[in-house]
Amino acid sequence: MDDTNQAFASLETLSSSNSLNEKLNVIHNNMNDLIGSIHRVSVSLYDSKTDIVKTFLESTDGIDPLPHYHARLSEVDSLKSIADSRRSCLNRTDNHFSSKTHHTKRIKKHGFKTSFTFPMYKNDLFFGFIFINSHDKNAFSHVEVPHLEVFSHLVTHMVSAEVHAISSLRGISHVMQGVTRFRDIETGHHLERVSRYAKTIATYIAPAMELNDEFIENLYLFAPLHDIGKIAVPDHILLKPDTLTAEEYEVIKKHTTVGVEIINSVLLDMELTALNHVDMLINIVKYHHERWNGSGYPDGLEKEKIPIEARIISVADVFDALTHTRVYKDAWSTEKAYNFMISQESIMFDPLCIEGFRACKDKIQTIQLDFKENGYT
Repeated sequence: MDDTNQAFASLETLSSSNSLNEKLNVIHNNMNDLIGSIHRVSVSLYDSKTDIVKTFLESTDGIDPLPHYHARLSEVDSLKSIADSRRSCLNRTDNHFSSKTHHTKRIKKHGFKTSFTFPMYKNDLFFGFIFINSHDKNAFSHVEVPHLEVFSHLVTHMVSAEVHAISSLRGISHVMQGVTRFRDIETGHHLERVSRYAKTIATYIAPAMELNDEFIENLYLFAPLHDIGKIAVPDHILLKPDTLTAEEYEVIKKHTTVGVEIINSVLLDMELTALNHVDMLINIVKYHHERWNGSGYPDGLEKEKIPIEARIISVADVFDALTHTRVYKDAWSTEKAYNFMISQESIMFDPLCIEGFRACKDKIQTIQLDFKENGYT
């Protein structure tokens, strides 16, 4: 068996139970066996709603040069050109790395001298980049470029299968929500804001909690499903403008465990039970109403016993609910809601998450403006 066949044969050992980052590490090792001098492989995703390219996966021989990095595609001419051309690009120190963008400065600072960039497309839609870097200025001959492209297509397929499976899951949940009047109070913009608040907070606390970009992106992707269980709550309770009775509140509380049942059923029907980070999704759905002091539901968990993903979603969800009109309440001002959130540090909310919320106040207010409800502030 030649080196190429041997490399691809070993890729068959990739387990569906591994995370995408673990799979990328395996692919990186195989690429090095075949080509050599590959010191970094990374994947960034593109968010078309905000024009942001954001780091997602990383396999580096050394320190990650760009953790939690993002930039507007329209402001990075070299990357936009590659995305528009749909063709890979090989650059060396003397040209591409003379750029003064933050990205290229950091890459150069960490000693990378050759960069191979591959635009990822799925169903004719651009959704990100693959970057392959070397410390060797003369790495990646034109003979080796076709091998880099083959590996890049493999990574593209691996990433798109995961990301689009999650998108399909989110799409089905939106359809399910639309069948009921649930959408009347939990709007699409609410889901966008909660997702983006959560990602902002997670990025801030990432160094302290050792959260990587794969975790943060999956948190962002799964966040809109946090209240999926509310589709099973009767309208006369869910849309009641008056104070709920004790019995009605008990029905509302069941949306967390019912949500888990719905997610498990959908995953089984869609044959997505092997989806990575399902445990994160389940934790978000089940535990986002737990409270730091143990007064929440369904299990009365407290402090670090509450999964970090649920603690982050809790802050994002409560803040957004406070600042927007519901059938049972008027919208609070941003400042009133902000002060309430701070007052609930170590009571309702994880102190570290509130630290992130406090530190990212300007970013959170920008998200509010970017995804504003019609008629609400």
